[in-house]
Amino acid sequence: YFMNKEDSIDIDDILDFEVASNILKKKNKEKHLSKMVEKKILEKKKLLNSKKDISLIGGTIFEAWDIETLGNKTVNNFGIEGMTVDQYKKIVCELLKVEYLSEKIIIMLDINNIISKLSKEQILDEIKEITESLLAKNKEIKIYFVEIPSVIFRADVKKEEIFSLNEYLKNSLGKSIKYIELNKKMTDEFKNLKLEYTYDGYHFNEEGYKVMGKVIEKEIFL
Repeated sequence: YFMNKEDSIDIDDILDFEVASNILKKKNKEKHLSKMVEKKILEKKKLLNSKKDISLIGGTIFEAWDIETLGNKTVNNFGIEGMTVDQYKKIVCELLKVEYLSEKIIIMLDINNIISKLSKEQILDEIKEITESLLAKNKEIKIYFVEIPSVIFRADVKKEEIFSLNEYLKNSLGKSIKYIELNKKMTDEFKNLKLEYTYDGYHFNEEGYKVMGKVIEKEIFL
């Protein structure tokens, strides 16, 4: 019977035990994160009762964005920390149940979609499925995709992986989604996220959100 390495570690010494312990902690963390996401999805349902001009669908960067308006348009923020693109569909399903859809819907992926080892093709398929379901509900809405921000001094993901996925999606999403380039305004000459925009090498500080907000505003109100 063949088993993967994570489920069949041979413990002969203390180092093997530490490896096994860390893998178990990781699995427990993933289970906890999944439960937390499900709970937050239920909490976000409350927002469906308020009609807003713009809906944000994304992960931790959107969730931490303290925003009520973009330009002169009102915003519903459905960002949830730890949510992957396949879980976005749960939010979208709830959106489709209400009569009113925001006139503009902005989607953004976090780096956990790369860390979770979803393939580029899987991510693209999920985004297209979301887009098609939204447009089937109302073909007049505008859908935007904000590219994944770069990183600096992060051990969990490489910037090359981020730029590779961004480039693939930019060339593959099609005309029904407007692609918003973010990194040109937020990275240095080496394509690293500028330190002035982040507090941990990925998540934005107040200045980072100001820059992102200006980039998005410019693109959706052209």
